Amino acid sequence: MTKKTTKKEPEQDNQVQTKFWVIGALVVLSILIIFFSLPKLLTPKAQSLEELLINNYDQKEGENNYIYNGFSFIKYDGLWWTQLSLYGDVYFLPLHFGPRESKQVPITGQLSKSFDASNQVYITFDPEQTTGLQYTALAASEIGLSLKKALLRQGIAACTKNNSDACYNRPIITCDNTELPVIYLEHSNNTQIILDDNCIIVQGQNEELVRATDRMLLTWYQIMQR
Repeated sequence: MTKKTTKKEPEQDNQVQTKFWVIGALVVLSILIIFFSLPKLLTPKAQSLEELLINNYDQKEGENNYIYNGFSFIKYDGLWWTQLSLYGDVYFLPLHFGPRESKQVPITGQLSKSFDASNQVYITFDPEQTTGLQYTALAASEIGLSLKKALLRQGIAACTKNNSDACYNRPIITCDNTELPVIYLEHSNNTQIILDDNCIIVQGQNEELVRATDRMLLTWYQIMQR
């Protein structure tokens, strides 16, 4: 007796094919998801500035990170940063030049006790200088920021000469006409810091003026010694 062969209905074949393609599509989709997600999974999470400074203690020193006198310094977003504890709070100090980059700037002279007797400090400059005003402004802003936020003192913008454009309604202050503390930002071919009674004279040309300023600030914070 001849056995009859049972043929699959076309509808059943279509269902099998559809199931096959659905499974295949899901497998391919899963592979694509893994492929495109893998770089994100392998990429380390961006660290905060505080984490970078702390982790720097365990890193090998390089061009953009080092430890100086126990303080962690890293170059982050174009500036040198370190972390300080002041008055019970954490303070992040931004500088254009770290201690390693500014240690060659000499400091001479001596300040009187009157420099620390007032919470007001004049920051003065010569308004008739013809070049480098942007560096003077940068240096003054760094000093003003540290005076206000970290040293709890008030910086007062001043000029050494009366100039109707740059010095309108500003006090005219030199190292010799007041007993209050003065910081004089002077463009000079010499890069140095001169301490003179109640006055700090910060000298330098263009970027060098900023470098001398950062050297002064690092000394204020007792990160660097004279």
